Amino acid sequence: KAAVLRLYRETNANDKLAPFLEEIVGYDPDDLDSRLRLAKMRTDAGKHAEAEAFARDALFIDIMNEEARKLLLDALRSQGTEEEAKKIEKRYVKE
Repeated sequence: KAAVLRLYRETNANDKLAPFLEEIVGYDPDDLDSRLRLAKMRTDAGKHAEAEAFARDALFIDIMNEEARKLLLDALRSQGTEEEAKKIEKRYVKE
């Protein structure tokens, strides 16, 4: 499985990679990279609600992860929830 997973990652075969990553995040609560990749893949596919879920999960693992934060904000704005995006964005503003 590991070799196939590596091959799909290296060749960017996202349609084949996604089921593997979904399986991994199902049993590994700390796999930040897989969640970020799934959030990006869902964003690229226009599945913003799914992207939001994976980005939120990623932020539970690493609250300061900039990529996860950006993916979450993009997903929220794409779904028309600008107010929620502004609230979240405000939490990260350094004073």
